[in-house]
Amino acid sequence: MDAEELVIPQRVLDAKDKIETFVREPLVLPSWVPKRTWDERPGCDEDDMAHLTNLHIPVQTYGQDRPDMLLYQLGELHTLDPAFSDRLHDFVEGDDHLLLVNQSGTGKTRLVFETLCHHWGLYLTCAQDINLNPYGSHDITAVMSELNWNHMPKLPRLSNRSSKLKAVVHTNQMTTRLAFARVLLARLVVLKVFSQLVQSHSVPDADARKKWLVLQLRPSDILERDVFLDLVHDWESSNFDAWLEIPRFMRNIGVLLEFVALDEAQMAGRALARCFTTSDRKSYRPLLGEFVQILAVAFPSQRLIISGVEADYKLVSDAASAGPSRAVRHFYALGAFDSLARLSEYIRHFDSSGKVQCEALFSWLRGRHRIVAVFVMYSLLAGFSNWRQVLETIVYTLTGQKQESWTILPDVQLARLLPNERLEGTLHGHTSLLSNAFGRASFRVWLASTTSDICLRHPRTSTRSVDGSSTRPCDVERREVRLGAERFCPAQLNHGRASHLPESSALASCFAVLLHSWPRQQTGPRRVPGSCEAVCRRCRALRGHGARSVAHVTWRPAKRLRTSYTS
Repeated sequence: MDAEELVIPQRVLDAKDKIETFVREPLVLPSWVPKRTWDERPGCDEDDMAHLTNLHIPVQTYGQDRPDMLLYQLGELHTLDPAFSDRLHDFVEGDDHLLLVNQSGTGKTRLVFETLCHHWGLYLTCAQDINLNPYGSHDITAVMSELNWNHMPKLPRLSNRSSKLKAVVHTNQMTTRLAFARVLLARLVVLKVFSQLVQSHSVPDADARKKWLVLQLRPSDILERDVFLDLVHDWESSNFDAWLEIPRFMRNIGVLLEFVALDEAQMAGRALARCFTTSDRKSYRPLLGEFVQILAVAFPSQRLIISGVEADYKLVSDAASAGPSRAVRHFYALGAFDSLARLSEYIRHFDSSGKVQCEALFSWLRGRHRIVAVFVMYSLLAGFSNWRQVLETIVYTLTGQKQESWTILPDVQLARLLPNERLEGTLHGHTSLLSNAFGRASFRVWLASTTSDICLRHPRTSTRSVDGSSTRPCDVERREVRLGAERFCPAQLNHGRASHLPESSALASCFAVLLHSWPRQQTGPRRVPGSCEAVCRRCRALRGHGARSVAHVTWRPAKRLRTSYTS
């Protein structure tokens, strides 16, 4: 297809009737229906069914018949979190590009969704999976697979500044730009048709933005096909250069596009690590750098949101500098279930009859949004009368440890908090996280109560940007957040003043239980020193620390595996 022939592709015209129906009718996502049984076991309680039905919780796609907690109250998250409106304002204010990097499950993707509900934007994801991450099109994952299958040549040594190096870099960049441009143009083509229909039916702007986001999140549900992916495939077999068409569609898109979001960026950050270079040709950079550079050039008036568990600040800043001058701001304040009142308010929204003992829940699951949302999802399925079994199963799944009296539900799907490979340091060659967590020269541990987080403060917690306007985490913190051991959070007050340095904190109870059980010795008052001595023997960084001091960190939360919540 020649550029002159491209107006609106036939594939999009064929889908126009479905798009028009979606635009014209009220937005109603299919709702999850509470049931009295769940996989041949007792399910939702009769006294809760009417309340839960009236909540209209969306159902997950692909026939899983589970409540979709990530899309519940989409665009209205302030109804579940009163502090969210201020957090959203803090996130979008200013004119910087945004780097949203934190531990898995801390609320990054939901913040992106809410941003795009309130501001026109594109949502792109580097990790679409029908089971683990069923949101968004498969277009970028298809492009990443295409680039990988094409065996893109790796660069020679960077010390060799030859014309051959420059030629290989240029070839790789053009190949990537051609492929990624198809993804971007496909979004703009569909958005053009969408915006025309919005105007013809006089759809309010707020409703139109939300519908456009949902169309990007669930294209196959709305149109019965992933039209974005289909367009990318249609253009693959031609010499059509989508890059040349992007400016024309941007001038006539029909809406004021404000943001372009790239979610799950860590997947692109791990791909094709030696096929590109930084702008000064002094360092390699992965595929993520090319994606950011292409976005910055293609959308010079828009702000980028780069979100994931891992994305290097220098890499993103260097790549974004290819576009108009705009700083990159790292955003940490995602909020958390860090108080009993906050957690109780959220739980009671669903558990209106008050069956769940929120004190016990807070003791184990404080912190990350996703783990609490997973607890709610399975409690909806199993019934809030069975909340203890759900909690016990989640703790067991996260830590691998349980009491003999606990009932473990077989259908709860949740990854372990830290696999043994990450603790041992055998995954991707990383050093032991236990050494990193407890072997640093300077740390303070808050265990004044059984519900405290472990907050690790480092002599150099962060590094400032060149202009001094923002801070970045140090390498140790970034590694532990990436692997799931810690999460970034705003700094604590220091003598009445907030520090500019972010802190990282671990999910205290489950994290400490996992570390304490790592030496694979039985827990018990007389075994604690032995267990910690085993830890010390296995970690060089701990050999100078006494077993009792390490026990102070790991034992108290682990002790509650025996005492638990018996009241």
